[in-house]
Amino acid sequence: MTHQGAEGKVAPLDATQLAVERTRLAHERTLMGWIRTATSLISFGFTIYKFFQFVRKENKIQHPDYFLGPREFALIMILAGLVALVLATVQHHRYIRRFLELDFGHFRRLRGVHRANTRRLPVAIGQGRCGE
Repeated sequence: MTHQGAEGKVAPLDATQLAVERTRLAHERTLMGWIRTATSLISFGFTIYKFFQFVRKENKIQHPDYFLGPREFALIMILAGLVALVLATVQHHRYIRRFLELDFGHFRRLRGVHRANTRRLPVAIGQGRCGE
């Protein structure tokens, strides 16, 4: 791997910079794993609820008075997914902030990107335009 120095010359990355980059990428993979798991929990919760709603409608069966029915189970799964997503995001944010505090030379360029994303994400979620 190489990077471009201040004079425009391409210099190889040293072992410390490579280790930092590997660690940062490991944190990114961890966040992606948590997002995948949270999405699975949320979608599984919706699927369970819709499945039992369909079965009840087709068979015209009254739902017995369970302590933990399909609706409650689905809500627990959805909430578990949302909590996991929030905790993973907070953990990732702390790791990135810790990297920025170490102030490695080539890591400085991420400061602006991280700050912009941190400020923009709550606004996008609040407006419901995260995918746009």
